[in-house]
Amino acid sequence: MFFDLLSLDLGITTGFWAFPDVDEEWVCGEWAFDSYRDSLQRFVRLYGEPLNIVAEKPQILYPGQLQQKLHQVIVDTQVLCDHVHFTTPSQWKQSHGRIPVPKVNSAFAEGERVSAHMKDAYRMGVWYLERK
Repeated sequence: MFFDLLSLDLGITTGFWAFPDVDEEWVCGEWAFDSYRDSLQRFVRLYGEPLNIVAEKPQILYPGQLQQKLHQVIVDTQVLCDHVHFTTPSQWKQSHGRIPVPKVNSAFAEGERVSAHMKDAYRMGVWYLERK
């Protein structure tokens, strides 16, 4: 299976949604900060690096441990993925922040629950694909 786009809602909990290049099933879920790097590497090993990667860059407002963790997620993404397009909520959320999200049927997802991070990853991915 090959994915046209991997959409990442980066944060302490990163939501992801992988869009296939043909009519195959998507893969989606969440990765916790402590396992983010390993999870992203595992995804790339299993599926190969997607043709496109879009990631919402988290806003780092206050210095401290949270800032360090968010910075590490950004750095890990840049190091592990050759071609990441970073975006901000102001670029995509106003036009795509409320579009419906499909039901989850992925091995990576936890049950049928679609988290806010996964929804944002999906919506950002749709926005990105419409711009291509």
